[in-house]
Amino acid sequence: MNREHVAIGYRAMDRAVPSSFDLGVWVSEAIKENINTVEDLHECGSVACAAGFLGLSKEFQEKGGTTSVLGIPIYESGHGEDALIRFYETGHPDSDASEIILLMHGLYHDEEEILDFYGIDYDPNKMNELKQITPDLVRKQFAILFFILQVTS
Repeated sequence: MNREHVAIGYRAMDRAVPSSFDLGVWVSEAIKENINTVEDLHECGSVACAAGFLGLSKEFQEKGGTTSVLGIPIYESGHGEDALIRFYETGHPDSDASEIILLMHGLYHDEEEILDFYGIDYDPNKMNELKQITPDLVRKQFAILFFILQVTS
């Protein structure tokens, strides 16, 4: 896994605030509002997941990344989860097995598995439990991942 790119993912979350964060969407209103930067996102009151914030970050774009009109990250011809796997160089051929995917967004994954990854108890009687995941929790997981990569390399 690429430590420099993990640090970029961490820094991309610096501009995320709870009101602009939702792990359940790439970038809401991306087409309608022509969202291309974090400033655009905040100005129109839209929300994004960690992958959406990464896609809008200048550092990701300087590394050759971009986003689709739907706000989905694109990197080295990879789109969405595939872009994340390529950017972070996870080495996982199966995106469902990649923890980086659980860290970045929750669109296509089991809510209970995602909440467990973040240390949050799952309650099947509650709706939209992913709202409990905050930008600070994402940053914490990035910091843990970075530390593990630092120690093991």
